[in-house]
Amino acid sequence: MTKFQVIMLLGAIVLNANTPPDSCISKTWFPDGPVGTVVQSGGKVYFCGSFEYVGPVSTSGEPHNNIAALDAKTGAVTVWDPKANGIIRDLKVIGNSVYVIGDFDSIGGKPRNYLAAIDATTGKATDWNPGLSEEGMPIYALAFNGNTIYIGGDFLFEDQVRTIMAFDATNGKATDWSPDKNPDRFKNITDDIPVDYIVFDIAISSDGKIIYASGSF
Repeated sequence: MTKFQVIMLLGAIVLNANTPPDSCISKTWFPDGPVGTVVQSGGKVYFCGSFEYVGPVSTSGEPHNNIAALDAKTGAVTVWDPKANGIIRDLKVIGNSVYVIGDFDSIGGKPRNYLAAIDATTGKATDWNPGLSEEGMPIYALAFNGNTIYIGGDFLFEDQVRTIMAFDATNGKATDWSPDKNPDRFKNITDDIPVDYIVFDIAISSDGKIIYASGSF
């Protein structure tokens, strides 16, 4: 049996499968806001949400805006800090990139609207940038399959209202996959974005052939 970690934001318990629970090592952090997603990869535990610092109860914590990473072995807060200026709703780790969605227009030291890729080592934004319109709304769903990133919400891309799209994970270009066929939605707009159709979640079948979406549509 191998060691595993259970992350309980606001806290964590480091457990050994062969050790009684009363002798486990406990690690606790207190972000000043909710945490929605936790992903362990490459020796780090990445997490995101809506907070400004992360730290133990005995201190005021270290500044980290909405996204941070812990050392997977020690539980210490790392220096990895993309400094997002808005809520991060979800993240996925692919290779050495951390893909994030949320309500932000700056992250990793670069302007990015709602969707970005962050270097998993440096915390800086990569050159990957699909270029969502800044007038849009937050992205709510994020999924990936192979080299494709899928997003869902109610957002603007090239001045068109979209609810679900796919992008190449390498170059950031939109793919030809487009189930968003409603002609009334596929038009240039200048007023507020309508919110009658929204994709809130996306799942992908194990063979990658079927994309499941849920929401209001």
